[in-house]
Amino acid sequence: MRYSRQEVLNSIQMQLGNVTQRVTIDECPNELRHACMQTGVTKLPMRMFNVPLEGGGNIQYPFYYCPYCGKLYAYRHLYD
Repeated sequence: MRYSRQEVLNSIQMQLGNVTQRVTIDECPNELRHACMQTGVTKLPMRMFNVPLEGGGNIQYPFYYCPYCGKLYAYRHLYD
């Protein structure tokens, strides 16, 4: 089965719980500069979500999440 980006984002959102906004990003640095009312300016570490592939194995989908304001930053491409 090949998962869509939307399905993967829905799974990440269910796992995280409190997602208030999704933001699409074009690049995936090790840390993402982020500003929110609760923490001010900080750097969010890259996280990975494992997406199963047909025939076994998986790929890792990078994302960033701020637990204070609930923003989920997701990479634009799922399969490169």
